[in-house]
Amino acid sequence: RALISRLGGHNAGAAALAGRLRAVRATWPGAIVGVNLGKNRDTPLEAAAEDYVAALEAVYALADYLVINVSSPNTPGLRGLQARPELQGTTGAVAAARARRVQGGERRVPVLIKVAPELDEAALADVVAVALDTGCDGIIATNPTLSRDGLRSPGREEAGGLSGAPLRPLALRTVAALHRLAGGRLPIVGVGGIASAQDAYA
Repeated sequence: RALISRLGGHNAGAAALAGRLRAVRATWPGAIVGVNLGKNRDTPLEAAAEDYVAALEAVYALADYLVINVSSPNTPGLRGLQARPELQGTTGAVAAARARRVQGGERRVPVLIKVAPELDEAALADVVAVALDTGCDGIIATNPTLSRDGLRSPGREEAGGLSGAPLRPLALRTVAALHRLAGGRLPIVGVGGIASAQDAYA
């Protein structure tokens, strides 16, 4: 009841995505569209904020919400952006870019941060602090895991992020911790390992 994916964010880039989203908007004007922002695979971490801002600029008018993805397990080094100084820099740059769009008369598009399921309590507290400090609108927990605990499949040694039933307890722990740390100040969006209504209620 699991899947390992190692595709990562391979795509033709934000401009190409924007073109496809315009077609979606024309065909399904009421569809709710969330756009995942990430850095290019070959962009060094110290320049990552520039990629996030460029992606935001390309899709801002077409998105209902934006996600700062700093936790994909399939982009080498990306999870290093979850450390507080790096997260502050990236999230602050995205928040500033959004503020410029709003000051120019555009609507305020919500921005959320997406985290990994392996973060400990101290790291999650840092994420909450950065989200509040930069005016983010919520946190998404979680991306797939690199853990293989309890996996019996012969494919368990393969590279990539693990989704499905084995992710559920990690995602649930992360959602609970974020809820406690945020104290009602931020919406927490729970994803990962949900296979039934009972899982979703949990």
